[in-house]
This record gives sequence, C-alpha cells and structure tokens, in this order.
Amino acid sequence: MSGRRRAFDLINAGAPIAAAVLGLLGALAQFASDTAFNEAALAAVVTAVTVAIGALSLYIARASKRLSHHPRVFISYSFENKDEARKVSQALEGRGAVVWFDENALKPGDDLHASIRSAIESSNSVVAMLSSRVGEHALRELREAAARHVPVFAILSPDTEKAAVLANLPNISVLSVSDPEAIASAVLAGR
Repeated sequence: MSGRRRAFDLINAGAPIAAAVLGLLGALAQFASDTAFNEAALAAVVTAVTVAIGALSLYIARASKRLSHHPRVFISYSFENKDEARKVSQALEGRGAVVWFDENALKPGDDLHASIRSAIESSNSVVAMLSSRVGEHALRELREAAARHVPVFAILSPDTEKAAVLANLPNISVLSVSDPEAIASAVLAGR
C-alpha cells in the first residue's frame, strides 16, 4: 500500500501540469467552437498544449525513476534488541529489500533527526523491535512513521506490554514471530 501511496503522491504532484493541459484543451475547444476564431490564436493554443503535454510526460518519466522496485524498510530498535535487529536487517536485504539500519546508514556528523525523518519518509514500512523499556528515540520514530502514514511492523519482546507501547499510534501491526526470516517474509508480504 505504501508503494501505491507514493505513486499517488507523484501523480498528485503533477496535478498542476495536468490541470494546465486540461485548461488549454478547454481553451482549444472554445476556439474550435467559436465561429470567428483566429487561426494564429488557435496555433498558439495548440503549441501551448503540446508544450504542456511534453512537460507532463517529462515529469512523469522523471518521477517514475524515483519509484523503487525494491521495498524500502526502516529498522527501529531498542538497544537491547540490536543483535536481533541486525539479523532482521540481513534477512530483509537477502530478500532484495533496501534497509535503513543506523549502523550502516549514519555517518559521523550526520544530523540524526533529519536522517531518520528522511529515511522513514522514503520507506515503504518500518520494523520496530521493541523491549519493555521503549526509549524516546524509538517513540519518536514510531510517531514519525504514523505522521507519514508508513506501516509499522512491531516485534515485541516477551516482557513488553502491547497496550503501553502502542497506545495512540496508528498503522501498527504486531508480529508474533521472532525468527528473522519469518519477520522478513511477513514484512515484505505486508502482513
């Protein structure tokens, strides 16, 4: 669903160009139906429509290149779950996903919050590996995903109370599996 949402976002971003094309086509129809139309004006409208259609097709071609054919997954984890998160990251990458995992993605001097915000925004889903002590960073990442309507797949440690962690956060599915390969399968299947 997230990939579909991104495609719709790209289409909506091109809406002003499409509206201009439709407006010009309407003007062309008005000229054609008017008995006293001027051939020079008609030629100008046809040229403008041609240019607008060219601009729209260029926009669509460029935008389509930004759509990735590989799922993009952001990994959020509590410190206690770092080893498990690394295994899930490797399982997802092994299945062709592009994974944002902090130890691979962040470099010294990077703006932590901006990097995370950007990574979540460009992701199709978030995998959140949570323990009973969910830190402020993990909560911020979950809120960011909710604000961006990015689906979250939460894997809770056995001592984590679901209601306490996930209260008031939409788009969250709790996975009841712990095997990294099973997690990767469920996330990539969108379940």
